[in-house]
Amino acid sequence: MTVTLRSSYLSTESSYLDLGRELAQMVYGHDIDHVLLLHLGAFGSTILPDALDLLEKKGFKLVTIEEAESNPVYEGDPDVGSQYGGTLLELWMEAKKIKFPPAMAKPYKELAEICK
Repeated sequence: MTVTLRSSYLSTESSYLDLGRELAQMVYGHDIDHVLLLHLGAFGSTILPDALDLLEKKGFKLVTIEEAESNPVYEGDPDVGSQYGGTLLELWMEAKKIKFPPAMAKPYKELAEICK
């Protein structure tokens, strides 16, 4: 089970890291300093080292929240409400009426099966 959870998590993480960079290009025309929000639970201590390794392999560098949010892109407000919330980039996509690119489906069904 842990192997399946690990591979699912890392595959989804990889896909959404790439998507974040793609959305930044679409919204701002360049990559931005991204903010990483972690929801740590029982699996956190198991997956965190691999998740951080993946960030490094993809060229991300960890900085403080103050440093990341000093990027001017965080000064704006997309001023849109979304039923399910969303990342800043997702909200800007909606505000600017930019078509969202295809994205990997999150494995909710598979996780529900694994976590029974």
